[in-house]
Formats: sequence, structure tokens, C-alpha cells
Amino acid sequence: MKRLSALVIIGSLLLFVGCGRKTPAIPPQAVIAAAITDLRSQLDDRAVTLTWTYPRLSENGARIENIRTFMVYKAQIPAVDYCSGCPVIYDHEFEVNARLLEPGDKVTFRDTELEAGNFYVYMVRANSGWRILSKDSNRIAFARQQPLLAPQDVQVDIGDSSLTLSWSPVKTRADGSPVTGLQYQVYRSQDNTSFRPLGLPAPGLSYIDPAVSNGRTYFYQIRAVLAAGDIMTLGSASKTAIGVPVDMTPPEPPTNLNTVVRPEGLQLHWRASAAADIAGYYIYRRGMDAAWQRIATTHAGAITYTDLSELPPGVYSYQVTAFDKGARRNESAPSPPVSYTKP
Repeated sequence: MKRLSALVIIGSLLLFVGCGRKTPAIPPQAVIAAAITDLRSQLDDRAVTLTWTYPRLSENGARIENIRTFMVYKAQIPAVDYCSGCPVIYDHEFEVNARLLEPGDKVTFRDTELEAGNFYVYMVRANSGWRILSKDSNRIAFARQQPLLAPQDVQVDIGDSSLTLSWSPVKTRADGSPVTGLQYQVYRSQDNTSFRPLGLPAPGLSYIDPAVSNGRTYFYQIRAVLAAGDIMTLGSASKTAIGVPVDMTPPEPPTNLNTVVRPEGLQLHWRASAAADIAGYYIYRRGMDAAWQRIATTHAGAITYTDLSELPPGVYSYQVTAFDKGARRNESAPSPPVSYTKP
């Protein structure tokens, strides 16, 4: 009888414990991020930069926002031992904090620990919690070779709202080994600190930058680029070249030049140039069988000038030009000349 009572008590306790509210089970695939498929890399003379996209969905297609970190796996293999079809043993592991990122954001990881003569393989997984890792991303594999040398003889030819860059080709790596098939990437900065790429790499040895403003200072660097499949390798940056585009376009000339004889001298009248950046006007005069001489300069708003010179009798001609505010003081063509006979 006592044994039966004990069994009843134990059964009651089990029933009591089992009556609590249960949390609905979450399918594992609902919180596991979909595998990353757009892992990319860019090599330069100092490091490799990996980029990929924060997954938007879980394995079962639901929206996911619970990624805590991204795990970057790296294998370093002597180039002589590398086999493209062999299993990879990742001997380095890094964490990238993802808590401030959102689905669709670009994620970046930069690794400076590279040595020439080794082959490197990288793979990334999304980590949503303890042992909640996505499947492997696509792999990035490359051989670390000697750096590409920097382009030399970078020149900047100045134009009107335009700068043209030119440079010598890169033919070898840092160890003197030859290299071919290079392209070149142009970088520009306005503070000589933050350089941004202009356009895409191209095989030519010159570049015209039309998106510049006259009077502003621009800084440029050039890097050689070697593209092999999905791997892009950047060489060392060239020395910084500086350019300041200059207004080289002359303004429109003044028109309707005429003369009026005054007691104090000969007064010239003209219609102002239509250009918006006029700084002033030059007054020219010449005598019979003589060369034109500049005799005066006026300010931008002037449309008259009185020649007070004591001139001997004879025939004299006058013309007026406009000049702008540019650093070169571009001068217009002359107005049609007018003549005056001094009695």
C-alpha cells in the first residue's frame, strides 16, 4: 500500500512539472543565415581586402537580422604545396562584429598578414549564436606574389576645366620579374589625404579628368592593376601629381565702339562684353604706320574712356578688348577699330 502511494505521489509530481508553458520550437533553418555567395577580394601592395554582403534571408527564406558576427577563415599554404582540388585546413580565424550592420550592408575585412611565396584561401560564415553558423561561403584563393611597382613619370597637363594625366608603363614587379597585361587605376583627392578611384581600371597610359573646376587644386595617384579571374591585384601608388585647371577661354569682345570729341580730350564709348566674368577692358591706340599700343586699363563696369594725351596732328585709331577674372587674364578679340583725325 505504501509503495502504491509513493508511485501516485511521484506521478503527480511529474504531471505537475510537465504542465508548465512550453516555448514553441524554432526550426534551426529559420535562424541560420543563408550562405554568403558574393565573397570578393582586392589585393594591394600591403594587404588583401575582402568584401561580402550581409545576408537578407535565412536558409528557409525568412528575413534574418540576428547575425552577431561574421567568421573569416584563412588558410596559409606554401605555394609549392598548394593543390587546387585538395581539402583546405584553415589555420587562422577572425571575427567581424555585425551588430551594427543590417541585411544588405557591405561588410569589409582587411588582412595585412601576407607573405610572398604563399597561397592563401579565405572563406566566411555568418554566426547567429552559439554553434549557429551558416554554410561555407564561396572561396577566395590566390598566390601572394611580389608587389607591382608604382607607375613613374606621372605628368599633369593643364586645360580649361580639364586635366590630362600621363605616365610610364609598369614592366616588372618589386623583385625585377617581368609582368604583362596590366591595367591602371587613377585616384583623385582634393585634400591630398583621401584618394578615391576615378572610373574603372583601363590599359591606357593617360587619363582625361573632365570633372574638375578651374582654380581648384587636385591631387592624383596611379596604381598598376593585374586582374586574374575574380582576383584584382593593385600595385604600389605612384608619387602624387598635382594639377590646377585654368580658365583659357577668352571672353566676348566689346562692341559698338565710337568716339566723341570733348574739350578735355577724345572720349571713347562702347557696349560692354556679354561675358559674365569680365574683370576689365584694355584700351589700344596707334598712329599712322605705327603698331598698336595699350594706353589704358579700366575696371569691369566701365564703358567709356577719355584719352587726355597731347597728340600731334594726324590720324589715330582706337580699339578695345575685354579681359576676364581667370588666372591667365584671358583677353578677347579686339572690337572693330575706330579712327580719329587730330587737327
